[in-house]
Amino acid sequence: QNLERIVAHMHAGLREQFENFEEYLKRHKGLLEEAHQYIEEQPRPLRAYLDDQRQAIEMIYGDLEERLDRFIQNLWEQQKILESLRDPQLLSEYETLAEYLEERQKALEHYSHSPEYRPTELFARLDEIADRYEKLEPTRNKLFAKVFEDTRIADEKLRATLPLPEASSIIIKEAEEVNEDSLEVPLENR
Repeated sequence: QNLERIVAHMHAGLREQFENFEEYLKRHKGLLEEAHQYIEEQPRPLRAYLDDQRQAIEMIYGDLEERLDRFIQNLWEQQKILESLRDPQLLSEYETLAEYLEERQKALEHYSHSPEYRPTELFARLDEIADRYEKLEPTRNKLFAKVFEDTRIADEKLRATLPLPEASSIIIKEAEEVNEDSLEVPLENR
């Protein structure tokens, strides 16, 4: 019986100790869970802030990338244009166009600087230049064809506005004859 009492006493005593220890463990377990939640919750605002910052940076990067894509596309187009300008045939066409316009300019300068301005000689020279370049089939090059046509139209407009040399020379000759024949010329002949 004593032995049973001792065993019962030990169970009761130990149970009290274990129950106290169990409560102690539950309390600490609760504290640890609270600490764990606190630790988990602590970086959340920082994480949210960092996510917001990342989104802002991604937005800036996206806009920059879009602009750079357009810029790169523009550079590729410019490179294609520059490569097309290096084409020997295109260079030849522009050189021909430049030569044509330069010859026209020289003809105009020659006749505008000469002491006797002779429109017929100017137009004969412009016609000669046009005939020579017309043999090169300017219609193959659209730009040259347009410039060629525009310059020919300009020639015709100028030809129409300038007095005909034949008429002016006839008038001058008649005036000279009249002056030689008599000093008084009737008003209707003047």
